[in-house]
Amino acid sequence: MIAVIGRQRRVGAALALALVALSACQVTIKPAGTTIAPANGALRIVAPPGAVLADTVLTYDEAPDPPVGAGVIAGTSFDLSPAGGWREPIAVTLGYHPADLPPGVAEADLQLVRFVGGSWTVVEGSAPDPATDSVTARTKVLGRLAVASGACDPAAPSSCALRPLADRAGLRMGATLDPDGLADPAYTGTLAREFSALTPENALKMYATQNQRGVWTFDGADAVVDFAEAHQMVVRGHTLVWSQDQFTPAWVKAITDPEELRRVTEEQITTVMSRYRGRIHRWDVVNEPLATLGTGRSGSVWDDLLGPGWVADAFRTAHAVDPEAELWLNEYGSDWVPGKHQALLALVAGLVAGGVPIHGVGLQTHRISAAGPDRAAFEQQLRDFAALGLQVAITELDVVTSPTDPQAFEKQAGAYGRILDACLAVAACTEVTTWGVTDASSWLDAQGIFPPPTRPLLFDGAYAPKPAYETVRSELALGRP
Repeated sequence: MIAVIGRQRRVGAALALALVALSACQVTIKPAGTTIAPANGALRIVAPPGAVLADTVLTYDEAPDPPVGAGVIAGTSFDLSPAGGWREPIAVTLGYHPADLPPGVAEADLQLVRFVGGSWTVVEGSAPDPATDSVTARTKVLGRLAVASGACDPAAPSSCALRPLADRAGLRMGATLDPDGLADPAYTGTLAREFSALTPENALKMYATQNQRGVWTFDGADAVVDFAEAHQMVVRGHTLVWSQDQFTPAWVKAITDPEELRRVTEEQITTVMSRYRGRIHRWDVVNEPLATLGTGRSGSVWDDLLGPGWVADAFRTAHAVDPEAELWLNEYGSDWVPGKHQALLALVAGLVAGGVPIHGVGLQTHRISAAGPDRAAFEQQLRDFAALGLQVAITELDVVTSPTDPQAFEKQAGAYGRILDACLAVAACTEVTTWGVTDASSWLDAQGIFPPPTRPLLFDGAYAPKPAYETVRSELALGRP
């Protein structure tokens, strides 16, 4: 039997597929691999060898068309089950009729989408083929699938990824990437689709770029920056100096001469910034100058040898290297550690009063539970820095959940919503970056501080959007007041 995907204009050898069916809407997937091509020509499924361990019945049926505004092309929706449990990705091809495309929609821009949690999200690696009027994606998660135009209508947030909505709101929506994440197409696909900004999670830190004195390593950072440029994402340069001894290379901590440490610091800043000048326009010059759970200085080797003025000196060095770059100070815990906001505000106000070239303050906003923050108090914290004439950003957002709380995801969504809402209310709040993309690779599970799984991010381990994602998307769709 010949199955033709989309309108029947081309029949090729690649589409001559055997039909293995138990009934009109059931097929058996074989461990050796199975290809399914129903006679209506609108659906094709290719299960590779090893997708299942034993014969597995897959059911499929046409699904009702979604609500207007979802961007889904009429007549392309199918329900496929079981939705999960596949050991290898299944290739799903859905056909469409070009006459059904909305005006102005190009066939090359069509995508396969999945209905999850009340909204449609793009299936990673969707590949349109205008020659056969079809779209194909390889996925281990089935469920309700359809072809969508990719058009974003803020009045129907479910038709949008986060990125276009954030762009409309004048906000950089970001996430992190380490070099090992480049090998995961699900991670990189979600990152490029949903986010417009990228923070190299570790690859630009001193222990990654110069862990041994004079031995510079930039391969990882280069790869991350290359990815960002290939996907039109802006990079946050994180970080030039991390003022925490536990993350400082041993050879730096062993320095006892203040002048030597000053030269090393200047060399680190100059070498890294010079390499990426013109490619990275925003830098966290100093990260965490205050004590993690306190209000005093961190007590780092820089504090011990150079005194409190070293932070200002680091900013002046960075400005001399690249006068066009935005220079930021980034800090942890000021949103919840008692007294820390006031301590950070005093530090930053002193820099501004001293004429130090500082342009913004990054508030990491790692939330240790789904409770809080207080919406009004958090907005005021943002406004305090804006009143100094600075930009402010939420730079490392995640929200820990309790694994035993049945309402954990709803509470988490509320926390994300309050944070986004506060940022959008402050014109100087220009960025929200989550510290990761998927719960499967969060740094928090390995810390031994919170009971795992911490599940702190917008996407679960299978890259399905969580209630927090839907809340963030809704806040972005509303835009700024």
